Amino acid sequence: MAQQFLTIIRKDQKIVHQYSPDDEKVDVPILVLAGKDDVMTNTEALLQWQDFTSSKVELNFMDGEHYFIYDQAEAVANLINEFKE
Repeated sequence: MAQQFLTIIRKDQKIVHQYSPDDEKVDVPILVLAGKDDVMTNTEALLQWQDFTSSKVELNFMDGEHYFIYDQAEAVANLINEFKE
């Protein structure tokens, strides 16, 4: 099972590193969620999502680290529902 997971992660990383966006932005709002204690990212980097959309970007910090979503699934779902309305 671990090997399957690593294969998926490697493929994801390959896609990320090969992606080269053009200057055209999508007209789609983006909801950015991050853990307050996540040492893997920062506000400046998260706000760069604005570079990819001509619509709004909403940044929300939640309690927790990088995998905060697992401990707060209901709160995450509520934020998504609020955002899409």
